Amino acid sequence: MKSDQEGYPYKAKSKYRDVRTAEHYDQTRFTGMLGRIKLKRDRDLVSRALREAVPIDRLLDLPCGTGRFTPVLEELAGKVVSADISLEMMNVAASRFRSAKASFVQCSVEELPFRDSSFDLTFTARFLLHLPSNLREAALLELSRVSKRWVFFDCLMETGLKGSLRRLLAPIKKERKPKKRMGKAELSRALERAGLRIHRIYRPSRIFSEKWMVLCEKKKS
Repeated sequence: MKSDQEGYPYKAKSKYRDVRTAEHYDQTRFTGMLGRIKLKRDRDLVSRALREAVPIDRLLDLPCGTGRFTPVLEELAGKVVSADISLEMMNVAASRFRSAKASFVQCSVEELPFRDSSFDLTFTARFLLHLPSNLREAALLELSRVSKRWVFFDCLMETGLKGSLRRLLAPIKKERKPKKRMGKAELSRALERAGLRIHRIYRPSRIFSEKWMVLCEKKKS
Protein backbone atom coordinates (compact mmCIF):
# COMPACT_ATOMS: atom_id res chain seq x y z
CA MET A 1 0.00 0.00 0.00
CA LYS A 2 1.25 3.45 -0.89
CA SER A 3 1.13 6.15 1.79
CA ASP A 4 0.70 9.86 1.15
CA GLN A 5 -0.09 13.17 2.87
CA GLU A 6 -3.05 13.46 5.19
CA GLY A 7 -4.63 16.78 4.27
CA TYR A 8 -6.77 18.72 6.76
CA PRO A 9 -8.26 17.41 10.04
CA TYR A 10 -11.94 16.63 10.65
CA LYS A 11 -13.63 14.25 13.08
CA ALA A 12 -14.24 11.26 10.77
CA LYS A 13 -10.61 11.24 9.64
CA SER A 14 -9.43 10.16 13.07
CA LYS A 15 -12.52 8.13 14.01
CA TYR A 16 -11.93 5.46 11.38
CA ARG A 17 -8.19 5.17 11.98
CA ASP A 18 -8.77 2.74 14.80
CA VAL A 19 -8.29 -1.01 14.41
CA ARG A 20 -11.30 -1.99 16.51
CA THR A 21 -13.59 0.48 14.71
CA ALA A 22 -12.46 -0.81 11.33
CA GLU A 23 -12.83 -4.48 12.24
CA HIS A 24 -16.38 -3.97 13.58
CA TYR A 25 -17.54 -1.45 10.97
CA ASP A 26 -19.54 -3.86 8.81
CA GLN A 27 -20.84 -5.83 11.78
CA THR A 28 -22.44 -2.76 13.33
CA ARG A 29 -24.05 -1.59 10.07
CA PHE A 30 -24.85 -4.42 7.68
CA THR A 31 -25.51 -7.61 9.66
CA GLY A 32 -29.12 -6.93 10.69
CA MET A 33 -32.05 -7.27 8.32
CA LEU A 34 -32.43 -3.53 7.82
CA GLY A 35 -28.70 -3.12 7.29
CA ARG A 36 -28.63 -5.86 4.65
CA ILE A 37 -31.64 -4.37 2.87
CA LYS A 38 -30.04 -0.92 2.75
CA LEU A 39 -26.71 -2.34 1.55
CA LYS A 40 -28.37 -4.27 -1.29
CA ARG A 41 -30.47 -1.24 -2.20
CA ASP A 42 -27.43 1.04 -2.37
CA ARG A 43 -25.37 -1.48 -4.34
CA ASP A 44 -28.21 -1.89 -6.84
CA LEU A 45 -28.50 1.88 -7.30
CA VAL A 46 -24.73 2.22 -7.73
CA SER A 47 -24.71 -0.58 -10.31
CA ARG A 48 -27.56 1.07 -12.19
CA ALA A 49 -25.83 4.44 -12.19
CA LEU A 50 -22.38 3.25 -13.20
CA ARG A 51 -23.71 1.17 -16.08
CA GLU A 52 -24.51 4.48 -17.73
CA ALA A 53 -20.80 5.35 -17.61
CA VAL A 54 -19.33 2.15 -19.05
CA PRO A 55 -16.82 1.33 -20.39
CA ILE A 56 -14.75 2.14 -17.30
CA ASP A 57 -11.10 1.16 -17.62
CA ARG A 58 -9.77 2.75 -14.41
CA LEU A 59 -11.91 3.69 -11.40
CA LEU A 60 -10.98 5.47 -8.17
CA ASP A 61 -12.94 4.42 -5.08
CA LEU A 62 -12.38 6.97 -2.31
CA PRO A 63 -12.85 6.41 0.52
CA CYS A 64 -13.04 2.69 -0.05
CA GLY A 65 -13.58 1.93 3.64
CA THR A 66 -13.92 -1.81 4.23
CA GLY A 67 -14.93 -2.47 0.62
CA ARG A 68 -18.65 -1.91 0.90
CA PHE A 69 -19.03 -1.33 -2.86
CA THR A 70 -15.98 -3.25 -4.10
CA PRO A 71 -17.93 -6.20 -5.63
CA VAL A 72 -20.03 -3.83 -7.75
CA LEU A 73 -17.09 -1.66 -8.78
CA GLU A 74 -14.90 -4.60 -9.78
CA GLU A 75 -17.73 -6.00 -11.86
CA LEU A 76 -18.02 -2.80 -13.89
CA ALA A 77 -14.41 -1.53 -14.07
CA GLY A 78 -11.25 -2.99 -15.52
CA LYS A 79 -9.06 -1.64 -12.69
CA VAL A 80 -10.08 -0.31 -9.27
CA VAL A 81 -7.81 1.87 -7.16
CA SER A 82 -9.16 1.69 -3.61
CA ALA A 83 -8.04 4.69 -1.58
CA ASP A 84 -8.61 5.82 1.99
CA ILE A 85 -6.97 7.92 4.69
CA SER A 86 -7.39 4.96 7.05
CA LEU A 87 -4.94 2.10 6.69
CA GLU A 88 -7.03 0.21 9.23
CA MET A 89 -10.12 0.31 7.01
CA MET A 90 -8.11 -0.58 3.90
CA ASN A 91 -6.54 -3.57 5.66
CA VAL A 92 -10.02 -4.96 6.29
CA ALA A 93 -10.98 -4.37 2.64
CA ALA A 94 -7.78 -5.98 1.36
CA SER A 95 -8.35 -9.07 3.49
CA ARG A 96 -11.91 -9.44 2.21
CA PHE A 97 -11.35 -8.77 -1.47
CA ARG A 98 -8.24 -10.26 -3.00
CA SER A 99 -8.32 -9.44 -6.68
CA ALA A 100 -5.86 -8.62 -9.44
CA LYS A 101 -8.17 -5.75 -10.34
CA ALA A 102 -7.65 -3.91 -7.05
CA SER A 103 -4.80 -1.85 -5.65
CA PHE A 104 -4.69 0.26 -2.49
CA VAL A 105 -3.38 3.78 -1.85
CA GLN A 106 -3.49 5.76 1.38
CA CYS A 107 -4.29 9.40 0.68
CA SER A 108 -6.50 12.34 1.52
CA VAL A 109 -9.18 13.61 -0.86
CA GLU A 110 -8.07 17.23 -0.47
CA GLU A 111 -4.76 16.54 -2.23
CA LEU A 112 -4.93 13.40 -4.31
CA PRO A 113 -1.57 11.95 -5.43
CA PHE A 114 -2.79 11.32 -8.99
CA ARG A 115 -2.30 13.18 -12.23
CA ASP A 116 -5.11 14.99 -13.99
CA SER A 117 -7.54 12.69 -15.81
CA SER A 118 -6.02 9.52 -14.33
CA PHE A 119 -9.38 7.74 -14.05
CA ASP A 120 -12.43 7.24 -16.21
CA LEU A 121 -14.63 7.61 -13.14
CA THR A 122 -14.16 8.66 -9.53
CA PHE A 123 -16.50 7.15 -6.96
CA THR A 124 -17.19 8.33 -3.43
CA ALA A 125 -19.93 7.12 -1.09
CA ARG A 126 -20.98 8.16 2.41
CA PHE A 127 -18.19 10.67 2.58
CA LEU A 128 -19.27 14.23 1.81
CA LEU A 129 -21.58 14.22 4.83
CA HIS A 130 -18.52 13.77 7.07
CA LEU A 131 -16.68 16.77 5.62
CA PRO A 132 -16.93 20.31 6.93
CA SER A 133 -18.91 22.34 4.42
CA ASN A 134 -15.85 24.38 3.45
CA LEU A 135 -14.05 21.20 2.36
CA ARG A 136 -16.82 19.69 0.25
CA GLU A 137 -16.04 21.96 -2.68
CA ALA A 138 -12.34 21.13 -2.40
CA ALA A 139 -13.14 17.41 -2.39
CA LEU A 140 -15.34 17.58 -5.47
CA LEU A 141 -12.76 19.73 -7.22
CA GLU A 142 -10.05 17.12 -6.66
CA LEU A 143 -12.32 14.22 -7.66
CA SER A 144 -13.14 16.09 -10.86
CA ARG A 145 -9.50 16.93 -11.54
CA VAL A 146 -8.33 13.31 -11.55
CA SER A 147 -11.30 12.10 -13.61
CA LYS A 148 -11.43 12.07 -17.40
CA ARG A 149 -15.20 12.30 -17.56
CA TRP A 150 -17.35 10.88 -14.76
CA VAL A 151 -17.71 11.71 -11.05
CA PHE A 152 -20.12 9.78 -8.83
CA PHE A 153 -20.94 10.71 -5.24
CA ASP A 154 -23.73 10.50 -2.72
CA CYS A 155 -24.83 13.19 -0.29
CA LEU A 156 -27.59 14.06 2.14
CA MET A 157 -29.85 16.88 0.98
CA GLU A 158 -32.16 19.26 2.81
CA THR A 159 -35.12 17.92 0.87
CA GLY A 160 -37.98 15.45 1.16
CA LEU A 161 -40.56 14.71 3.81
CA LYS A 162 -37.98 13.33 6.20
CA GLY A 163 -35.95 16.52 6.02
CA SER A 164 -39.02 18.66 6.59
CA LEU A 165 -40.02 16.64 9.65
CA ARG A 166 -36.48 16.83 11.04
CA ARG A 167 -36.43 20.61 10.78
CA LEU A 168 -39.89 20.87 12.30
CA LEU A 169 -39.22 18.56 15.24
CA ALA A 170 -35.58 19.39 15.92
CA PRO A 171 -35.10 20.90 19.38
CA ILE A 172 -33.33 24.23 19.64
CA LYS A 173 -29.79 23.64 20.85
CA LYS A 174 -27.10 26.11 21.82
CA GLU A 175 -24.39 23.90 20.31
CA ARG A 176 -25.20 22.75 16.82
CA LYS A 177 -23.66 19.66 15.27
CA PRO A 178 -21.68 19.98 12.03
CA LYS A 179 -24.00 20.33 9.07
CA LYS A 180 -24.27 17.00 7.24
CA ARG A 181 -26.98 17.96 4.75
CA MET A 182 -26.49 20.18 1.73
CA GLY A 183 -28.88 22.71 0.26
CA LYS A 184 -29.42 22.84 -3.48
CA ALA A 185 -27.59 26.16 -3.70
CA GLU A 186 -24.54 24.75 -1.93
CA LEU A 187 -24.49 21.72 -4.21
CA SER A 188 -24.82 23.89 -7.31
CA ARG A 189 -21.88 26.07 -6.22
CA ALA A 190 -19.70 23.05 -5.54
CA LEU A 191 -20.48 21.47 -8.92
CA GLU A 192 -19.92 24.74 -10.77
CA ARG A 193 -16.53 25.21 -9.17
CA ALA A 194 -15.57 21.62 -9.98
CA GLY A 195 -16.66 22.00 -13.61
CA LEU A 196 -19.33 19.32 -13.31
CA ARG A 197 -22.88 18.98 -14.53
CA ILE A 198 -25.45 16.51 -13.20
CA HIS A 199 -26.09 13.63 -15.58
CA ARG A 200 -28.63 11.85 -13.40
CA ILE A 201 -29.77 11.68 -9.77
CA TYR A 202 -30.75 8.40 -8.11
CA ARG A 203 -32.77 8.39 -4.89
CA PRO A 204 -33.73 5.43 -2.68
CA SER A 205 -37.08 7.14 -2.10
CA ARG A 206 -38.27 10.45 -3.51
CA ILE A 207 -40.62 11.00 -0.58
CA PHE A 208 -38.76 9.77 2.48
CA SER A 209 -35.05 9.61 1.68
CA GLU A 210 -32.68 12.56 1.99
CA LYS A 211 -29.94 10.69 0.11
CA TRP A 212 -29.02 11.65 -3.43
CA MET A 213 -26.73 9.46 -5.52
CA VAL A 214 -25.39 11.73 -8.22
CA LEU A 215 -23.67 10.79 -11.47
CA CYS A 216 -21.92 13.85 -12.88
CA GLU A 217 -20.12 14.50 -16.12
CA LYS A 218 -17.29 16.97 -16.57
CA LYS A 219 -18.13 20.00 -18.65
CA LYS A 220 -16.27 20.33 -21.90
CA SER A 221 -13.62 23.04 -21.88
